[in-house]
This record gives sequence, structure tokens and C-alpha cells, in this order.
Amino acid sequence: MIAQSRGLDVGSHRLSVCHSERRVVSASENGRVYIWNLDDLSLERTMTNQVGFAAFAVISEDGKSIYSGSFNDDLRVYATADGSEIRKVKAKQTGVRELAVDREQTIVLTRGYDGTAKGWAARDFRHLFTVPVGKPAVTFSQKEPYRIQVSPDGSLFATAGWDGEGRLFTIPLTVTSARREGQEMKLEWCGGRPPFRLQQRSSLSAGEWENVSEDLTSRRLSIPVTGTRFYRIAGQPTPEPISNP
Repeated sequence: MIAQSRGLDVGSHRLSVCHSERRVVSASENGRVYIWNLDDLSLERTMTNQVGFAAFAVISEDGKSIYSGSFNDDLRVYATADGSEIRKVKAKQTGVRELAVDREQTIVLTRGYDGTAKGWAARDFRHLFTVPVGKPAVTFSQKEPYRIQVSPDGSLFATAGWDGEGRLFTIPLTVTSARREGQEMKLEWCGGRPPFRLQQRSSLSAGEWENVSEDLTSRRLSIPVTGTRFYRIAGQPTPEPISNP
């Protein structure tokens, strides 16, 4: 053991590390986001204006920004230098369970308890798309795994749910059609891949991202109609809702 720190952070679920700036970021069950020195784990700063269970926090590649999500549906970004809040938005996902940011900070991905993944423009938190990625959690106790990860170049993202299913998508996601058949909505898009079983793994290495990208073709997905909304992403400035027939 090189260093240890205790007594401030309560129930931290994930850590995010920026090696270039020698910092570690943690999100706590007490609603706070902490910045620690990577070398000795001394506390550098505490962001206290997070309301509710701070489920996840990510520090950017350059160490200048910190993105956080919480169970009260807040998605926020802070300035690392002084801990000030830059912007926030309500994700409307029955709580943000996890988030991911690409290397260049062009897109933020959030994974919610409602079974959806959402894409946001990192610059202004403009909503880009919503896509179903699994079954909604019945209770908050269904926490693991509930993952979302974006490739370094921001061209792909992968998700995993508590049911053990993972899905892979391209960015931007283009929904080509949506139609109702009985109690299910048939959703077809370009750049998706059918559910695949995770092999006790919730992350993809750089080499694995390259290997899976060539398998992406036009796919179909069937999900329940009730309580679900879809968006057509086809180059419009604002996503166009697809209404149920």
C-alpha cells in the first residue's frame, strides 16, 4: 500500500483518475464529489452543491473538468481548478447510475435506472439522443453491473445492465424506422449490435474497441411499447420524437 485516506468519503462507488494532473475523483453517498492528490491521497477540494446520492464522477483527460451524475437525475460539470459548477441538466432517467466522457470532451453518455442511455453535447449539455439499452431496474438494489463506456475517439459506446446483457452502438446513432407490432415496438437502426453476453467484464480495452467496430451493421430490436419513447437521429438540430402508431 502506497497511501490511504479515510473518514471523509462515504460509500464511494467509483474512482476516476487523471494521471497527467495527478488527481483522483470520487463520488460519495453523502452527495459530495471529492478531489484527491494521487500521490498521497490528501484531500484537495470538496464539491458540496451536489444534491442527492452522487452516483458517479469522471475527471476529464486534461484534468480541467469533472462530470457527475446523481440519483436525483442531475448531470453536472465542475471546474477542477476552483470546484465551481459550470452547468447542469436534468437527465430524466429515474436517476443517473453511471456516465462516460470521451477523450476530447465532445459527448457525455449517461446510463439511467429507466433502462435508457442518453447522449449529451459536452459543451452545452444539449440532448442528442435517447436509446433503450436494457430492462429498467425494479429497485435501486439492482445496481451491478449497470455500466456505460465510450470509446476514446467518441465513435462507439457500450452498455451493460443488471440482467447481464451488453449492447454496442455507434455515434451518431441513426434510427431508421420504428413500428408497433402488438405490445412491442420494433426499432431498427444503423450502427447497432444485438445484445451480447458479458463474460464477467464491464470494460473494453483500446484493442477490443477496434476489433468490434467492423461488425456493426443494420440491426433490429424489440422492446415493450409502454412507457418508452424513441428519437429519430438523422442530422436534425433537435431529435425528433417518434410517436407510437
